[in-house]
Amino acid sequence: MKMLPLFALLMSLSCTSWASNIMRTYAPIAQSAVHTDVPEQQPVPEAPKPEPATPGFKVVNAIKGQNGIYQVAVDNQTFSAYVDMTTNGGYWVLALYWTNPMTAASQMKDLGVAGNPLKTWSADPGSYPVIPSGVVNVAKEAMIINTNPTWSTSYGAWQSFQTQEASHVVNAANPVAVQTPSGAIDMWLPMNGWSDATFGTSGFGLFTKPNNTGECGGAGIAGYNKICPGYQGSGSASHFDFTSNKFYFLKGR
Repeated sequence: MKMLPLFALLMSLSCTSWASNIMRTYAPIAQSAVHTDVPEQQPVPEAPKPEPATPGFKVVNAIKGQNGIYQVAVDNQTFSAYVDMTTNGGYWVLALYWTNPMTAASQMKDLGVAGNPLKTWSADPGSYPVIPSGVVNVAKEAMIINTNPTWSTSYGAWQSFQTQEASHVVNAANPVAVQTPSGAIDMWLPMNGWSDATFGTSGFGLFTKPNNTGECGGAGIAGYNKICPGYQGSGSASHFDFTSNKFYFLKGR
């Protein structure tokens, strides 16, 4: 009778020890199950944003320092054109190549106004192909090369200017800001000799002085050098060079 409490005590201690061992054995399994059953959340990368389209004439596979005929892409179309890759930073796409003006000549609105369809022409389309007519002018800058030696000596090997809105007025007080290898100079549009001209109304070309003066001449008086680069029909014989090759480019990329 006196042994029962001691036996009960031993049984109680044994059960407690057994239960404790069970808990120690299975507790890590339970904790491990918690970690393996819930997968670790991985960060979701952001979808790449499309790069904005860059406007302009894209010269495909351009080679710096090498002039020639390249493929040029713009507005989901591709064409062949002569590209000057050596002058004034390169990437100049040819829009006009001429020696003598033609009667149905391109005007400044056809070549120097941003957003207008181009009216282009080449005197030698095999060697100097140009941007096709009808392609919209997406360039922000244009460049003229006049190979007349007197012109080049006076004004440099090239002259560049910004394409403009058709309503941009050019008169004696508002010349065209022209960049040259030697720095900026002022020039005018051909029609400025007769009236206030705009990029939408003037013939194509550059005058060295306003009001029919300077090397371009005017008012029926031939310029004493007749060296100015122009592309007009009637009346142009009194003003423009007819003997040297001339190039008009639009800036590409």
